[in-house]
Amino acid sequence: MLSILNAFTILLGVAFVTYVVFILVPYLRYPKAIPGDPADFEWHFFIPCRDEEAVIDTTISRARRDFPGAHTWVIDDDSEDATSAIVSRWAAEDSHVHLVQRRRPQARTGKGDALNAAYHQLLSWLPEDADHERIVVVVIDADGEMEPNALEICSAEDTFGDPAVGAAQIAVWMKNRDDKKPYPNSGRFANTFARFLLRMQDLEFRTTIAAMQSLRAKTGTVGLGGNGQFTRLSVLDAIGEKFGEPWHGALLEDYGLFGHPVG
Repeated sequence: MLSILNAFTILLGVAFVTYVVFILVPYLRYPKAIPGDPADFEWHFFIPCRDEEAVIDTTISRARRDFPGAHTWVIDDDSEDATSAIVSRWAAEDSHVHLVQRRRPQARTGKGDALNAAYHQLLSWLPEDADHERIVVVVIDADGEMEPNALEICSAEDTFGDPAVGAAQIAVWMKNRDDKKPYPNSGRFANTFARFLLRMQDLEFRTTIAAMQSLRAKTGTVGLGGNGQFTRLSVLDAIGEKFGEPWHGALLEDYGLFGHPVG
């Protein structure tokens, strides 16, 4: 019995080391991306919100500054603060900003439902002859910020420049990882602990998760998160036709599309 346990332990150790090698080699050898032309595509940002008045104005302003050709669709999930009013003001002044207003009891039923509402409003807004193959939907958190070159990178020949690619996920970093006082009104211990947690999560995003995504890129699979996921509208259409809605039935709604665009 002991020999069986020892053999099993060795087998697990070898499997773990093999897995680490498999994710580490593509990560270290991942080629530098050659930017494409974002003008080849039409970009639509979906930003789900609930009580996000503290950040949504800045997020919209940043999106319009860095990506002037993209459309920003803010989904207000029946917020109790001024989120809806802020987005409405933007929409009245900027034709590239759109409010997707949800009200209870239809609202607050999950992030997937909020994204589906924006999807249907986008379909109603688009002209009938719109090319869904060149329209890309991007999901961003209410406080999310993309690098100004994100669309160039996603337009590359090995990403949406390749007609066979239906979805992509950009890397996620913690922007406030160097913030010395994450909690300005708290003491030294609370801020030290918060800085530690921020740094650990940033390291997870930039090392382990990035390495796993590099392996997925090599194997032709897709790991889509809830922030920074890019999907062709044609892929969302195909999923909706088969399952009723593009985002559906996932325990973690951030991963509602995971697995569908593969293959």
